[in-house]
Amino acid sequence: MPSLDGAEHPLISALQDAFGSLVEEEKVDIVTVEEDQEQDACEVQADDWTLFAEGWPIASAWIAIDDDVASPDQFRTTLERVLGPRDLQAMRDLNTALEGEFATVLSESGDELSIALGALIRADIS
Repeated sequence: MPSLDGAEHPLISALQDAFGSLVEEEKVDIVTVEEDQEQDACEVQADDWTLFAEGWPIASAWIAIDDDVASPDQFRTTLERVLGPRDLQAMRDLNTALEGEFATVLSESGDELSIALGALIRADIS
């Protein structure tokens, strides 16, 4: 039975490295998903959004937000508003640490909002 011990599990470790300052400031929490003891899954939870990540190496990811998005052309602006610059930077840091696989699994999720997040994470921010 796998255990997502933060000190030993690479997914938790990667999330803690990327979101550590936000966790310390109590802006987000990193929690394991306990519904299925056979899956290596966890969530990064904030007041207005939740990021789900599963597997090692990372195999799937998606995002849920509290706001309703009226149409796909509003995904990017809604994500930028809901997530904020520090959240997005943490996600970019996670993507870098995972050698681009985080954005890839978001883009392959089949969920339009998560696909938009994958593109946003890959976007040049310079």
